[in-house]
Amino acid sequence: EGGTCTAEQLAQLLGISRQAVDKRRRKGTLIGVSLGRRGYAYPVWQVDLDGLDAVLQAMHDFGPWMQLGFMLSHNAVLEDETPLAVLRRGEVERVLEAVDMIGEQIAS
Repeated sequence: EGGTCTAEQLAQLLGISRQAVDKRRRKGTLIGVSLGRRGYAYPVWQVDLDGLDAVLQAMHDFGPWMQLGFMLSHNAVLEDETPLAVLRRGEVERVLEAVDMIGEQIAS
């Protein structure tokens, strides 16, 4: 799905500062997975993805690795499509329904 990039590279793609990328990661509006001492890896597919903020807010209790896995895994609620593919079509509500189902499964 395009691989990952550093905070500096993502900042360039988004037209913001590296500090703004870090702030968004801490706020939970960007997925950044920890690479330990090497910093964070940011999935490139996040650039200009409408609705991602709402999905990540709904997943605020999930860690970044779980968020990443959710977005890239085929989902029965989404008729075996990935949430990323559905979100790319602008179907935010469908992805949010899938998030709700995951949350209910975890809570059980």
